[in-house]
Amino acid sequence: MMEKLRVVYLVWNHVGPMDSIYDSYTLLYKTIIPESGYTLRQEEFLHFEQYDSRFRWYDKNSVIELWVPVM
Repeated sequence: MMEKLRVVYLVWNHVGPMDSIYDSYTLLYKTIIPESGYTLRQEEFLHFEQYDSRFRWYDKNSVIELWVPVM
């Protein structure tokens, strides 16, 4: 019988145009995660982005969810 793996994600919203997303990643990896008490879980992949109806490429109010596996 296979054991199910439970993965916890820290979800952070990037708000702003796509060309500023790296600022959000820098904040997330250098400040938010270290101060959260979580550590990165880097077994499979580092992170993924979720785009929904709030995403508008160059809009200053555009939202992209950044999902990072943590433990």
